[in-house]
Amino acid sequence: MKQFYAALALALALGATPVIAKEAQDAAPAARVVPVSYSGLDLNQTGDAASMLSRLQNGAARACAVDEVRQQSAVLRRAIEQCREAALAEAVTRANSPELTRLYEAQR
Repeated sequence: MKQFYAALALALALGATPVIAKEAQDAAPAARVVPVSYSGLDLNQTGDAASMLSRLQNGAARACAVDEVRQQSAVLRRAIEQCREAALAEAVTRANSPELTRLYEAQR
């Protein structure tokens, strides 16, 4: 089974932003690696690339998740969103697929 491993972590988003409140940094979970399968997909085909993009979005959401109690902070919610955006961008880049990249850029 083919899998694409992306190191998707809230720490990535926290480190990429110039100013993040200490609250978000303190609440950051340990780095998570989420395997995302591309088995059976031809990333040169638009439909398959779209399926992969959806899988990567779900993987980024899982990797950047924190428990609901800590999500009450607006600062933390923004940090989680930044984590998901950074994780997805990294995963798309690592996949090295022109069609996947095109679809990703079109949705932004």
